[in-house]
Amino acid sequence: MAIKDNVKRTRVAIVYRVCQHWRVPIFRKLNEINGIEVKVFYSKGVPGSKLVNGREISGFSARELPTVGGEIKISGRRSPFVVCPTLFIELAKYNPDVLIVEGGSNLPNNIFVYAYALLYKKPVIWWTLGELPGRKYSKAGMIYRWLVEEMERSSSALLGYSSVAVDYFKRKGYPEEKCFRAVNCVDTDKVMSDIGSTKHLVPLLRDQYDLKNKKVVLFVGALTKPKRIDRLLHAFAEVKHEVPDSTLLIVGDGPERAALESTAERIHIADSTIFTGEIVDDVAAYYQLGDVFVLPGLGGLAISEAMTHALPVICGQGDGCEVDLVQSGISGFRFEESTDPEVISQIASWLCLLLKNPDVRETMAENSRLIIASTHNIRSYMANIVAALKYAENRTKVSY
Repeated sequence: MAIKDNVKRTRVAIVYRVCQHWRVPIFRKLNEINGIEVKVFYSKGVPGSKLVNGREISGFSARELPTVGGEIKISGRRSPFVVCPTLFIELAKYNPDVLIVEGGSNLPNNIFVYAYALLYKKPVIWWTLGELPGRKYSKAGMIYRWLVEEMERSSSALLGYSSVAVDYFKRKGYPEEKCFRAVNCVDTDKVMSDIGSTKHLVPLLRDQYDLKNKKVVLFVGALTKPKRIDRLLHAFAEVKHEVPDSTLLIVGDGPERAALESTAERIHIADSTIFTGEIVDDVAAYYQLGDVFVLPGLGGLAISEAMTHALPVICGQGDGCEVDLVQSGISGFRFEESTDPEVISQIASWLCLLLKNPDVRETMAENSRLIIASTHNIRSYMANIVAALKYAENRTKVSY
């Protein structure tokens, strides 16, 4: 939005369950764009869940709201939820020009948002991964989906994480002109900077973890059940027989850590598996230790981070961005969801191929880097978000 500094800035309210540390750079960059003012409204989170706020929220206006939170089970899946009872009042105080909401995962608070938007005739952008393929819903889940689709139809613009989301919009028959794709990624410019500033730590970490002359299989992320890290452990147990000089490096922490460490012991890979615990500030140095990155379950943002570090990626179904980023046989491999033994066998086979063939691995690593540098990076990401904002702002009213 090319608005001069002496002209009123477009006030953008972003409503998220929590303000995650990986979203902070995105919100900060959006706030730095000439003509845009950002204020993020978020909850206190849910202790013991994945809903955790970043430790340093700065570079934009932000408001943590009083919160009622807990866990709910819908369609056989337990998910944390938050409700911010004062959200409507806070939005009225701020008086935004455009609102951006966190899709279906924040449905309780989005009810307040859409009530506010209806009353004050404000445009809303629905930011979403769409719908994960293969999901089945109970009666309560079908009510949830109905509410989600009503809000999607009512939105001024739809902003999808990936081509998968855009395909979902098409299936639902939403107007093409209001559908935008911003392939989910981290702040790739910052990651590139972090690679340079942490390079000196890499040899120290290799010594610390005894990784000299080792081939390193890397996972970075929260140790939770949806990440399916157990699959990676079993796949690595097969790989270890074929590639004895390999090590599995698991960077992150979470409620599944003890169970995963126990599994590593049981399948006799504990001596070649390293659990580092949570690493945030210098995580770029840990990525530089890896030869191949594996995301065995749900996720998404870690893919772009790994590819910025020039790593080939093995993954399955994530938040949809994997379809745009991981080109099978080019920048890595994608497996189809199937039985655990089949997935484990696929991961192990591809790991052996990459670890045994340095030329193949290096070619895919370079392809990963090029995809980020030329196509899916923070600059293209922000440009598409701004395009959705411009479209929504130019709508005269919200159609409910």
